[in-house]
Amino acid sequence: MKPAARGSRAKSVKTVAASNKRSDAPKPKLVPVEEHLGDLPFSYDKTHLVLMVRDPLWAYGYWDFSAETWNWIQRFFQAEKNLRSVLRVHNLDHGIYYDLSVDLHAKSWYLELGLPDTSFEVELGLLDASGHFHLIARSNRIRTPRNAPSDVIDPLWSSESFDEMYRLSGGGKTGHGSEIFSQSRRS
Repeated sequence: MKPAARGSRAKSVKTVAASNKRSDAPKPKLVPVEEHLGDLPFSYDKTHLVLMVRDPLWAYGYWDFSAETWNWIQRFFQAEKNLRSVLRVHNLDHGIYYDLSVDLHAKSWYLELGLPDTSFEVELGLLDASGHFHLIARSNRIRTPRNAPSDVIDPLWSSESFDEMYRLSGGGKTGHGSEIFSQSRRS
């Protein structure tokens, strides 16, 4: 056990044993997940790629294939041995892109975009040995949110209101609370 850091108190942890009392409540029946969900299909027979914003720096993409598209992908992999499946991430604001290798079976991927307030679009495809990109699906466009407070100032919240709130909270006076609290303590 590590010694407690100087100036801190070590917290004791109590372990409580489960009670051996009998309960009249029926025990839950354990049912395999397959019985609850049934057989989930590998595909919903529609080829698409969806891109969603997670936060100012990240996005999430998921995809699915129709049977026809999946068969085309399989035939392509049999004919070409040096194929890579990639997500081609397009930065629409700067007109550049980069390729990110993915596993088609994963059917989803988190993308670290790293640029707030920027528009993106993603293409799922196969990249052959000669560098030719074979498109499977194209996503919707997204725009990552800003990574800072808004520039928009509501006219109902004028700077005079903020100055008054700051003054009433004891702002600028070290060791003093709000005037209302100070007055109630004096009475």
